[in-house]
Amino acid sequence: MLTMKSTFDNVRISFEQTNAFDSLLVDYLSLDQGLKSFYNFFPSPVGFKEELARNKREKVNRTKLVTVLREQYQNSGIDLTEAVRKNIELLLSSDTYTVTTGHQLNLFTGPLYFIYKILTTINLAEKLKANGISVVPVYWMATEDHDMEEIRSATIFAHKLEWETTWTGASGQAPCSGIAEVIELLKQKLGTMEGAEGIISMMISAYEGSADLSEAMRKLVHTLFHSYGLIILDANDARLKADFLPVILDDLQKHSAEKLVSETTKLLEEKYHVQVHPRNINLFYIGSGTRERLIQEGSNYHVSNPAKTWSMKELTEEVSTHPERFSPNVVLRPLYQESILPNLAMIGGPAEIAYWLEYKSTFDHFGIPFPALVLRSCFLIIDAQSQERLSKFGIRTEQIFDSADEWIKIYLNNNPDSFFFC
Repeated sequence: MLTMKSTFDNVRISFEQTNAFDSLLVDYLSLDQGLKSFYNFFPSPVGFKEELARNKREKVNRTKLVTVLREQYQNSGIDLTEAVRKNIELLLSSDTYTVTTGHQLNLFTGPLYFIYKILTTINLAEKLKANGISVVPVYWMATEDHDMEEIRSATIFAHKLEWETTWTGASGQAPCSGIAEVIELLKQKLGTMEGAEGIISMMISAYEGSADLSEAMRKLVHTLFHSYGLIILDANDARLKADFLPVILDDLQKHSAEKLVSETTKLLEEKYHVQVHPRNINLFYIGSGTRERLIQEGSNYHVSNPAKTWSMKELTEEVSTHPERFSPNVVLRPLYQESILPNLAMIGGPAEIAYWLEYKSTFDHFGIPFPALVLRSCFLIIDAQSQERLSKFGIRTEQIFDSADEWIKIYLNNNPDSFFFC
């Protein structure tokens, strides 16, 4: 359901009623039987317990995961709160699981739905704990994405603030130079409004002195959600990627993901629009300030700059020696996430749910458990001025997604003496 919040009312509207969401998502949420083969289990108390009876996520290297998390927090200079420390330690127990949301790094907190995703994750963890399942919430920082054009801006009160940066590599490695100037602009926009001083102080604490954007984002999100025990993970780590080597090598040599996802998309395309089309190689290569797509030509491999090439033997040696240099794209990243976390559920937006539905056969092929797919909470906040205009024309909040023609009919029905002149 989509929650509509305004000054005057709080209304829930079905996703189907909005006509704003893809039919694949609507059918999934409606438990359409035609989609049953594209996911493992639907997120419900019974579904989660039945899943744990089938698969306990025993292949996850919990000791390595906890070691990496401890080091990342320590290297960021964060004093662990009791709630976060306890949740990290709980991961050492084979009876503790995770629910996870992932998102690219942002300037400040980015779009509002980023907050919705984390809150939905925390809420689901609490609900599962109330049902007797030991669960901790995780925010997966997508530190390897390199869409800096999208990352480097934030919109405040309809005004776009932009961070001037020329960084082109993995976003988590981007230095924070220049963000202080954007914080100053943010300070001017917030002015003397209530809470402004605390917001600016939080941003300064996160970005000043941080080695890179990954560290800054960890500090910021930790400040916002540490009391809920939210664990923050940067998976761009050689130790974690070493456990993903079989999938990386398969993608380079056998291209199983391309074949399996392509078969699934053909089935989905009979009725739906698909979100993702796989490549024969679904990996990027991370260099110094670069993240470039790996391309195969004949028996050789190269990045976008053909001057850097490998034979299969050389590339295999590179993967084994430096797994951190190999970055999964949107097709392999879900597999990587689920291979290193004891994860029960993935919380995502409409597009994420849609493309995860393309991957189940690939998960099955590699023997990696497929999580429940949970749609993040969705809200539309209507300001008082807009609500007043809607009320003036007799349009109820639940009719806001109706067409313009329907609005005209509503107005004319409520005001039969009105005239329109063309």
